[in-house]
Amino acid sequence: MSERPPHGVCLPVHYVSSRDGDTILVSLGSDGGLVWPIRLDSINCPEKRDPGGFEAHDFVIKLLSNADLSVWVDAPKRKNILRSLSFDRIVGNLYIEGKGWLTDLLVEAGHAKRV
Repeated sequence: MSERPPHGVCLPVHYVSSRDGDTILVSLGSDGGLVWPIRLDSINCPEKRDPGGFEAHDFVIKLLSNADLSVWVDAPKRKNILRSLSFDRIVGNLYIEGKGWLTDLLVEAGHAKRV
């Protein structure tokens, strides 16, 4: 994916923190109000305790700090927004203005694999 998709749910968000390379916490408001954990769709990064995990986590922090972001959940793919939940996380993707999709950037940098 190189540009925003034509369907699904897309909202502007603010980066809060990262659990690891593929689980990102974002807020809807700049005041840190409602915080959502986003599990990046269709990729897998190593856990922080595994080889390459800290590097993936640091890559995400550097990329998302002070970036203009949108979260996107592919509603037609999921049929129902509630099916986009994975444990306590929403399965989706983050679009970084001027840079592209976080999933693509992680894969291209060698920090994640497509699943």
